[in-house]
This record gives sequence, structure tokens and C-alpha cells, in this order.
Amino acid sequence: LNKTGIREYILMYDNDPAGRHGANRFKNMIRKDVFITDIIMPVGKDCADCTKEEIDNILNKSIVDFWN
Repeated sequence: LNKTGIREYILMYDNDPAGRHGANRFKNMIRKDVFITDIIMPVGKDCADCTKEEIDNILNKSIVDFWN
């Protein structure tokens, strides 16, 4: 990913120790001239097990929280 022209990443890791570790590892390994947005999943929710509607609700809440 460091060799691509991608300048913005959205991270949506599980809100557990392994997910937080993965997010931190990504941030430490990615080049420093990119913009990273963290979407924090509710505790106990796995993004792979969520319906589209649940993901939409999480994203909408994250956008509201970002602007407040």
C-alpha cells in the first residue's frame, strides 16, 4: 500500500484488543503522508457479521460524531 497513490484510508477494525492492535500496526507501517479515518465498531460487533443496514448505521453515527 505504501507504493500506491492512495492518500486516504478508512479503518473499520473490530473494537477488541486484536482489532485495536491491527489498526495500530497499520498506522505504524503505512507512510506518514496519508489521511486515516478510524470507524470504531461497537463492542461485540464484528464488521464481517453486520448487515448492510448495521454498517450504514455505524457509518452514519460516526459521521455525526465527527461533526459534533
